[in-house]
Amino acid sequence: MQEKNMNTSQIRSAPDIGDDDPDPQLDDFQDYLWSDLMARRIGIGLMAEEFARATRAVYEEIYDAEAGDIAVRGRLVNAAIAMEQFVADETARLIAGAGSFAEGETVELQAIGDQDQFNAAYPDARTKSGAPLPFTLQHVALGRAAAELTRRGAQVDAYRGDCHAELACRRQAVGLGKAMAAKLLGVRDKKYDRWENDARLAPSGAGGGASNRVPRGLIAELQAMDDFIATTAAALPVGNIGDTSVVYVIDDQEEFERVYPQARTHRDGTPYPRRVLFLAAARRASELARTGRQVRIAVADD
Repeated sequence: MQEKNMNTSQIRSAPDIGDDDPDPQLDDFQDYLWSDLMARRIGIGLMAEEFARATRAVYEEIYDAEAGDIAVRGRLVNAAIAMEQFVADETARLIAGAGSFAEGETVELQAIGDQDQFNAAYPDARTKSGAPLPFTLQHVALGRAAAELTRRGAQVDAYRGDCHAELACRRQAVGLGKAMAAKLLGVRDKKYDRWENDARLAPSGAGGGASNRVPRGLIAELQAMDDFIATTAAALPVGNIGDTSVVYVIDDQEEFERVYPQARTHRDGTPYPRRVLFLAAARRASELARTGRQVRIAVADD
C-alpha cells in the first residue's frame, strides 16, 4: 500500500494532546494529514460547523483542510484527540456504572440535557484555552456505551429528561448527522426529527400507543452499524514508519462498498457511507495511541 499525500519525512512528535491554544508555534506542526482531521472529527460525532465552533476555528478552514487544499494545523487534530479522550473515559464510566446484569435486563442511561448542565456536571471538561467541551460529546459516549452494553446482552433505555434519547445518542456515536441518518434509514426528515425529539415518544415495547413508539428497527440498524465499526476498527491495516503507526482507510465510496460488502442496512441493503470507515480508523488510532505510539490516519492507494 502507498499512502496518499503522505510525506513521511514530516512525521514527528506532536504537541501536547488537546493543546488548542492558537499559538503560531503550534501551527508549525504540519505533519498531520487531512484524513487525520476528518477521521478524528467524525469519530467524536461533530459536524464540521460544530467542530469549528468548539475549536474557535473558521469553518472554511476545517472544510479546506479536510479537502486537502490547505495544511492541517496541529492544534485542531490535537483538540479532537482530547475530545476523544473525554468520550472514551465517559464511555468506560457509563459501562462500569451499569454494573452486572442478566441477559435481556434493562439498563437505563441518562444523557446530559444541554451545555449548562454539562458544564455543571463536568467542570473540568475544558480545552486548554478554558472553553467547555461540547455537551454532545457525552451523547456520543452514551451511544457507544449503549452499543457495547447491547453487545453484552443488555436492553438499553436512554433518557434526556423525559425524552427518550437512545436514538439520538446512537446516531451521534456512529458519526451521522440527522439528515444523513434519515436518508440512510429510509425515513422522512420530519418524521426522523420527531422520533429524536418528541418527549412523548417511547421505544417499541416501552408502553404507549403504537403511533408513539420509536421503531426498534432503527435502533437495531444503528447497533449493527456500531458493530461494523467495532469489528472493522480491529481489522484495519496498520503500517509502521519509525515510531509512528499509520492506520489506513479507503476514501472512495465504490471501493469501500467493494471491500466491505457487508456494510449495508438490514432493512433495504443501502450501503453505509464511507465516513463510518474513517470513524473506525479514529477508534483504532485512539487504541494505538494508548500504547504510547504516535498515530496517523492515511488513505491507502492500491
